[in-house]
Amino acid sequence: MLRIKLLMVALLATILCNAQNEYASVKNQFYNNVESNDKFYDTADDLSYLMTPLNELSLDKNYILSDFRQKWKPQTGWIKDSSFLRLYVRDKKQERPDDSYFKDEYSRYRNCKKNGVTYQVEDNKVPYIWPFDKIRLSGTQMSIWQAYLLYKTDTMFGMRNEANYSNAYFLTSVEDVDSIISCINSWEDYYIQNKDDTTKINGEGVQRLNEILFLLDSLQNIKKQNLEPVFTYQGDSVTIEHYTFLEFYGLARFKTTMRLSQDHKQVKEVEGKEVEILARYRSRVWF
Repeated sequence: MLRIKLLMVALLATILCNAQNEYASVKNQFYNNVESNDKFYDTADDLSYLMTPLNELSLDKNYILSDFRQKWKPQTGWIKDSSFLRLYVRDKKQERPDDSYFKDEYSRYRNCKKNGVTYQVEDNKVPYIWPFDKIRLSGTQMSIWQAYLLYKTDTMFGMRNEANYSNAYFLTSVEDVDSIISCINSWEDYYIQNKDDTTKINGEGVQRLNEILFLLDSLQNIKKQNLEPVFTYQGDSVTIEHYTFLEFYGLARFKTTMRLSQDHKQVKEVEGKEVEILARYRSRVWF
């Protein structure tokens, strides 16, 4: 967890850089909003403040944004809960369900989706409501990017235990890439400093060194490209592509397709996700 905290600090430092594209700037504001708010990591129920920097999105005033999981209670000791943030919206008039409720109700929701069955709200139950059922977009491309950031929150924050292996860091500016390069140089200092010493780097270490050097070269190469996310429209769908670094997978190109309403003011569905690994890397630190 310490390594992730250090990486987050390094990435958040990019906020101070002046040369930012507007998509990187909003992404940085979103990161900073979460990391600077202690409520995200305690037992707070209302997470609506996550949308503060997402100024082209609006949540129905009758609802709050929350996490459809049992509360995280680290003070009780090691809890085996390898889960991801599960954002949902709840009517403000409804009380938060008991912790024991969430797992079974979400399983029921997922089974309905999987089997093509309409998810019926049962009497006296708090339903799982997908956030974008109650969130409106301004209709601009920036609002689509902001909706995408909120959608991808489950791979950016709020992971528990081994779920952190999927933590993703968006690379939307040169400063983002430099932060990752700095982290890799720090984590892999032994290999980099001894790359020409065959007495210290041999056997499986050579393969590891080559992987590290290829990753660093790949990161340097993408700095020469336009790092802004690419939006491709087809009918009512938009595909968003951007570079990402994953500590246990490497440098990747993410491609996500979202189906929108005709006026582009609501996300109707996420239709598909693709991950192309460009340079493999696996941290040797385990949680």
